[in-house]
Amino acid sequence: MKLSKEINLLIVGGMAILGILFAAINVYTINKNSKAEMNHLSSLLKSERESKLRDLVYSAYSVLDTANFYEPAQAALSEMRFGKKRQNYFLVVDTDGMVWVNPVRPESVGKVKLDMEDAAGKPYIREIIDKAMLQSEGFVNYRETPEGAEKPVTRMTYYKHFKEWDWIVCAGMYMDDINRLLSAKQDEIKQSMLFRVILITALVILTVIMGITVATYVISKRIINPLVHISDAAGRIGMGDFSNDINVNASTEINQLAGSVMMMQKNLEIAIRRAKNRSSSYKNTSGASDRIRENELQN
Repeated sequence: MKLSKEINLLIVGGMAILGILFAAINVYTINKNSKAEMNHLSSLLKSERESKLRDLVYSAYSVLDTANFYEPAQAALSEMRFGKKRQNYFLVVDTDGMVWVNPVRPESVGKVKLDMEDAAGKPYIREIIDKAMLQSEGFVNYRETPEGAEKPVTRMTYYKHFKEWDWIVCAGMYMDDINRLLSAKQDEIKQSMLFRVILITALVILTVIMGITVATYVISKRIINPLVHISDAAGRIGMGDFSNDINVNASTEINQLAGSVMMMQKNLEIAIRRAKNRSSSYKNTSGASDRIRENELQN
């Protein structure tokens, strides 16, 4: 494999590794920030919903404070529907589990429903009563199917104990709208992440291509071509050609190598010239000696 290919492979490998690391770090950062954003949005929406339910229960409390007796309070709370399509309502039970207000299940009013379960089999009435006896107000979540819906959804309920009548007033809201909003936001974030990943990948590929192009040009001009020139000159020197002029513009080390080859060429040329001169002198001396001997023999 040629030196240029080896160097290019090293450059490609190094830049590819850096690109992958850069892309991975960016994807991790984006994913982390997206999760933080989703958590913040979820917490914000949940906090807003809790505040609204708390205000609603306090409003219902004022109805009980001003009511003369149970029946007017029951009628007033039964009519107080709220939320989208007025699907949310007030639920009132006493500490014995008897239902006083339940607009979506009017057949349960006046009956003890302590073990009434939600769509997931959770006895939520009992849980509300137990918690209300320990702390006069708080939140309970359970699963319920809204009117006109096919699947159960989570219902967040705020309860408050009205101790004068021993009633527990509850106001609940379905959380499917929040879940839909969060799901839409999550899809939006995923699309944004995908776009950023594609953009980062494209930038990495473009950077690698540009890096290879620039590196190939620089390496060819500053390293490969000078080395090829020096190698050719060295080959010609080995064949006895001492007319080489090694003129390269490369790095310091390669320039030093070119200078060393030029010096070697000059030294070899001088050494060969001297050897030839000595050989000629030896031949001339040997010839003169032979002629003297011949003259002596003839005399």
